[in-house]
Amino acid sequence: MLLLLLPLLPLLATIPHLCSAASLIISIPPSTQLPNPNALPPSTHATLLSGVAQVPRISTPLTARSTIEFHNLTRPASSDSSAQSYLLTISALSHVFACYRVDIIPGGGSADGGAVIEGIWETYPGSAWSDRGPILGGKAAQGGGASGSVVNSAGSSSKGPGPEREQEQIVRIDAKVLSRRDFYEQRAGFNPLGLLMNPMVLLGAVAMAITFGMPYLMDNIDPDLKAEFQEQQKNGPLAGMHSALQAAASGVSSSGVDLREGGGARRR
Repeated sequence: MLLLLLPLLPLLATIPHLCSAASLIISIPPSTQLPNPNALPPSTHATLLSGVAQVPRISTPLTARSTIEFHNLTRPASSDSSAQSYLLTISALSHVFACYRVDIIPGGGSADGGAVIEGIWETYPGSAWSDRGPILGGKAAQGGGASGSVVNSAGSSSKGPGPEREQEQIVRIDAKVLSRRDFYEQRAGFNPLGLLMNPMVLLGAVAMAITFGMPYLMDNIDPDLKAEFQEQQKNGPLAGMHSALQAAASGVSSSGVDLREGGGARRR
C-alpha cells in the first residue's frame, strides 16, 4: 500500500504551496512613452527588495508577453513581523518605470510560509515609506475579502472557481512608464536664420549699413538741408577742437605767435 502512494508524494508535497502561495503579474501596456512594449530589451527585469538584511531579494525577467511574473510568493521564515514590505522596482535600459510598495502578510491560516499580498501602492523615491499613492491591488483593495481571487490593476476582483483554488491569490497590475532614458543629446541642425541671433553679426550689419549707406544718403539729401547740416558741424564743439589741434600741429596760433618748444614768443 505504501509503495502505491510513493509516486504521489511529490504531488502531495506541492499542495500546501499551491494553496497558500500568491502570484503577482505585472503587465506593461502601450503608452505615450512606450508605444510598443515588445521593444523593451531582454535585460528588463523586476526586483522585490526588502529592508531586512536576512530577507533575500527576488528578481524575475521580462517574458515574451510583455509581463513580469512573480509566482509562489511566500512570507520569509526569518521575518519577525507578521507583515513584510517590499520595494518593487522595474529596471530597463531604455525607460524609467514607477516604483511600488508590496506588503505581504501570512495567509491560509497555516504556518507553512503561506502568504497573501495585502496591498500594492505606488511609492515615490526620496519620500517617506508611508507616503504612498492609491492602492492598485491586493487583499486590501477587495475590502478585506478572503484570498483566492484574481485582482486587476483597477482593484476589482472575481472569485476563482473550484475549491482547489480557495487559497490561491493572483494580483495583476499595470506598470506605469515615467520617461524614456536619453543617453545622447541630439545635435541641432544648421539653421541660417540662427545666424541673425548672433549679436556680433547684428553689430557688423549695422556698421556696414552706416558705412555704405550714409554717403548715399548725403548725396541724395536736399541741398539746403545739407548746407545747414554742414554749418552745424562747423559750429559744433567738435569743430573748435579740431581747429585747435590743427593749429598746435602747425606750431603757429591764429595770432601769428610761434608756440613751438624752445622758440619763445616770437612773431614772424
